[in-house]
This record gives sequence, structure tokens and C-alpha cells, in this order.
Amino acid sequence: LPMLFVLLLFMMTYLYGQSIGNIVSVEKVSKLMEMMLTMTRPYGLILGKIFAMACIGVMQMTIWIAGLVGGFFAGHVIAKEMIYPDYSNVLLEVFELLKNQDGSTAFSVPALAASFFTICIGFLFYCVLAGMIASFADKAENLASVMAYHQICVMIGYFAGLMLPMSENEALSTVARFIPITSVFMLPGDLVAGNI
Repeated sequence: LPMLFVLLLFMMTYLYGQSIGNIVSVEKVSKLMEMMLTMTRPYGLILGKIFAMACIGVMQMTIWIAGLVGGFFAGHVIAKEMIYPDYSNVLLEVFELLKNQDGSTAFSVPALAASFFTICIGFLFYCVLAGMIASFADKAENLASVMAYHQICVMIGYFAGLMLPMSENEALSTVARFIPITSVFMLPGDLVAGNI
């Protein structure tokens, strides 16, 4: 499940980062930005674009997670009630085993809620980063080369969040949990697994 969170966050930041970059750079070329800046401040204009795309991304992520959880429990009920009455879901038993350890918060409702909240905040962080980086593109043709810096940050965070929890180097994992680019990917999985 922590790896699934890392993959979900990677896909969302990668895809929506490109969309934010497109939105920010397209209006620079079309002179629409100059007209809009007479009515509002630049920070408010860019913040509105970033926040709107982040809200769309969070809603999409919420629908995906609700569909996944709803499908899991609906499948559990259908399998137990209609197909095989002696059905026992192994995954639910593993969750219970992890929850019943001494002092463990793994897979508890507060841990899942905190994990979802950190995914949303991390996604907003990467959306703001994409908007900041995309604002350096002076033309739409230069957007791809500028957005490469955002993609590099996303890739570093993704691979750190995927590989460092499995490594035996605890010092490097601890340091990576305090760096914003990597902690965004590591924190949700740590919360769900009960490591934090």
C-alpha cells in the first residue's frame, strides 16, 4: 500500500505538473496575461491557476481511492455472502495483524486520514513547484526544456520514496524524510505502515 501511494502521487504530480506548465505558459504568448494583470496581481493569478488544477487533481485522486476502497469491500461482501460463505479475506487479516501489534497505528482510520491529507499537501507542493518552474518559460516552445527541472524533482522524490524505505541505510532514509522533495513521497507510506 505505501508503494501504491508513491505510484499514485508520482502519476498525479507528473501529469498535472505538465498541465500547470501549459496553462501558465500559454497565456504569456497570447497577450491575454497583460490584460488580466491590469485587473489582478500576478501572484493571485498564478495561485488561482495552480489551486484550481490542484483541486481537480485532489478530486480525481479522491474518486480513485473511493472506487478502490469501495470495490475492495464490495468484492469482500459479494464473495462472502453470495459465492463462498467460508470466505476469509487474507488482506483484512494482515491489516488486523498489523493493527494489533503493541502501539502500532498501522492501517488505523487516523493514520489513513493523515496519509490522505499528506498526499494532498504533497500534491499541492509539487503543483506550486510546477507553476514556479513554468513561469520561467518565456515562450510555449521553451516549456518542455523548463519543465524538465520539475520532472527531475519528481523523479528524485519518486525513486527516493520507493527505494529508501526498503534499503538498510537508516541514516539516509531519516535524512530523506526531512527533505521536502523526497518526504512528500515517503511520509504517506510511513503513516499507513505505522512507522511514524
